Amino acid sequence: MKDLLNQIVANRGGAFAVLSLAAFLEAYGDSCFQSGLQRSFGPARALSFACGTVALAFYGLVVNTPRWESFWECMSSCFS
Repeated sequence: MKDLLNQIVANRGGAFAVLSLAAFLEAYGDSCFQSGLQRSFGPARALSFACGTVALAFYGLVVNTPRWESFWECMSSCFS
């Protein structure tokens, strides 16, 4: 998975897609936790927390797994 993500973030389009996925996962995970805290009760609360945990765990993997140095090199060459 690490090699695949490294290849994806090697160009601007792939990096944008990975960062977009990460933003979605973070927002979805946070909304699940907020839903679990404020609106739901019983099994729905547990399910909200479980969905939030899974989404935020995947967010962490998506953001921290690839080598972002290649992304920053690409971005610096685009704006130089």
